[in-house]
Amino acid sequence: MTDPTVICDGKISVPTDPGLGIEIDFAQLELAHELYRYISGGARDDTIAMQYLLPS
Repeated sequence: MTDPTVICDGKISVPTDPGLGIEIDFAQLELAHELYRYISGGARDDTIAMQYLLPS
């Protein structure tokens, strides 16, 4: 997303524009897809890729 939703006091504002209120960053999506293809090894297992993309 290029403009992530802000959570304040456990709540988010309802978007006033049409749609879901998000815009996908396709460049980042493509990077995530390439990483998935590189790491996956053929069997579907999103945990490794997600841990790389969203470190805790």
